Amino acid sequence: MPSSTWVDPGTRVTEITEFFEGPQDVLFGCTYIPPQAPVGAVLVCSSLEIESVHSHRLEVLLARHLARRGVTVQRFHYRGAGHSRGEASRSTLETMRADAGAALRRLCQRAASDSLGVVGIRFGALVAAGALGFERPRPIALWQPVLQTSAYFRELLRIKRMQELRWGRQTQSPEEVADVLSQQGFVDVLGWPFYRSLYDETASLTDELGREPQHLLLVEFGSSGDLSGPNRVAIECWRERAHIVDTCMIAGKRDWWFGNTPPPPEESRPEVRPALDATAHWFQYALAHRCECPLPS
Repeated sequence: MPSSTWVDPGTRVTEITEFFEGPQDVLFGCTYIPPQAPVGAVLVCSSLEIESVHSHRLEVLLARHLARRGVTVQRFHYRGAGHSRGEASRSTLETMRADAGAALRRLCQRAASDSLGVVGIRFGALVAAGALGFERPRPIALWQPVLQTSAYFRELLRIKRMQELRWGRQTQSPEEVADVLSQQGFVDVLGWPFYRSLYDETASLTDELGREPQHLLLVEFGSSGDLSGPNRVAIECWRERAHIVDTCMIAGKRDWWFGNTPPPPEESRPEVRPALDATAHWFQYALAHRCECPLPS
């Protein structure tokens, strides 16, 4: 499979960009290898392509930030998304988890470590929740996670109606959208196809995390300084199931769909560095000690 390698002259982090075999299709991925002996390895599970404009650069910065602190990192594209091959119209949570499993195996080949963690960004949290299995506690960082597919899809369709109003088009009712999905197989949301194969999914993050205790970090971006109501309810439920839950509230609301076009560089956004630092600090301790670790104040 074709690949390319680049070493950052400043940090000495090695980045290997390559194609590798997935469960059914060839997948695209990038591995970030620290210059020092790694403390562990982390898989990054991205959100849907519809949010890629506002999450892709963030994921690259997170991977590099972790690698500079001694963590080997694997990013990848799901089948039919980004540079990976395959049909996006057939994507489901099951296929996304299978692709994450292939990326995890690739990461283990590079890292040679059984101290593993995973990051799930937005919809990717539902993929990340079960990516490492439940045989023992693993560190799982959840960035602004999607808690329920049903609520997330309702929000997508609300965004679609807002888009239609903005462009002076006739809006579609939920029933009309369902008809289009049934007949056409997808609807357009902000210029991206949203496929019926995902719309038909029903999943909750609490169920995906299972009942075996896991070590979780929930990162939420917001202007109020307080966790949202749905996240507080979810955290309470997770703790009742004996999950260890750390939280990190980042000042500064992020818009995962709208915003300036093109969006401002992630490096210049004030909320980015605190989120990177908190996540890297948490993983360094969680991977090295496999125990509850304090977040920076």
